[in-house]
Amino acid sequence: MTTKEDCFICVPLNRLPSEVNGGNVEEEKKIIQEEILPKSNQEPYDNDATKHTMTLLGALGSDLNINAFALNWRYEDGRLNDDIEEANYLMLRVVKELSISSPNEKPTDKDLYLTSTEFNHEEYGRSAENEMPSNPIYIASSSKKQTRYSSSIGHASRKPASSTTILRAQFGDAGMEAYIKAKAAREVLLLNTTEETCIECLLNEVKTHGKSSFQGELFDAAGNVRININVCVFRVIKNRSLNSRNREPEYPTSDMPFYVYGAGAQCHISHSLLKAPNIELGATNIKLTLDADLEDEELARGAILCLTGVPEAPMQPFPAKSSDDSSDFFFRPGQEFQVKI
Repeated sequence: MTTKEDCFICVPLNRLPSEVNGGNVEEEKKIIQEEILPKSNQEPYDNDATKHTMTLLGALGSDLNINAFALNWRYEDGRLNDDIEEANYLMLRVVKELSISSPNEKPTDKDLYLTSTEFNHEEYGRSAENEMPSNPIYIASSSKKQTRYSSSIGHASRKPASSTTILRAQFGDAGMEAYIKAKAAREVLLLNTTEETCIECLLNEVKTHGKSSFQGELFDAAGNVRININVCVFRVIKNRSLNSRNREPEYPTSDMPFYVYGAGAQCHISHSLLKAPNIELGATNIKLTLDADLEDEELARGAILCLTGVPEAPMQPFPAKSSDDSSDFFFRPGQEFQVKI
């Protein structure tokens, strides 16, 4: 029932008569908004002879307490969002605002109650499209750091991650010292921006100016901040969108793909997330024995390494939480694999 001037759209499941039979949809919306919605119960009846308001009201759809609709938003240039997961996230936020989710909330404070249904490609296919109207960075090497940004994907309960991004960056002296000390103790450190950071703006700055800097903090697996540092990013190795239209319909059936990247003798791998839900796997300073040399430039750009004989499909989905005992997990320290690049 929204207009072209609104920054969002609301699409009822029951379409307007003009949408079903053909006609001026915007004009029909205007009549509803001006001659029906703000009027008393008597006025549409009194005006029916001249404005056909009761005739239109009777054709608007179901006379039910529950009516289904979808929400979507427009970008500043007027384009509609066309990503289903992003639209689901918007509707989830609206439902959260207009529903009772805590015993401490008062039902009388809500003028309208909403429930929700999630639309996704796997279950709804193209039908879903017709109805649709600062993250942590994982440190993955040493010296000049390769850093990997990737959030979980395919979860309706939070905003979907937009991409898997692998960056080459450099720490300041204090950050480098803390990182080397942690690495010697076989600790895993995480890097987080200290302020809300737009990853797309950072990538564009690297592309335009050759580098981009931000303030960050290194913290351990328990969440304890070790040190605040300065980070300078000077190369984008990989930046792959994780939006639903860019994911594969099925998991790999013959192997398991990873991005392989690094510099010089350093070689690191990060699991390629092709379908949701998925698991983040990574290893630093791996040892590769190949039948042909891998060029330094190929490694710097990031290549695709596949674990042959390790089909990903039958292993998915992986458990949401890892076990404390990883001795029987297929991806563990010291494990050897046959690979192709």
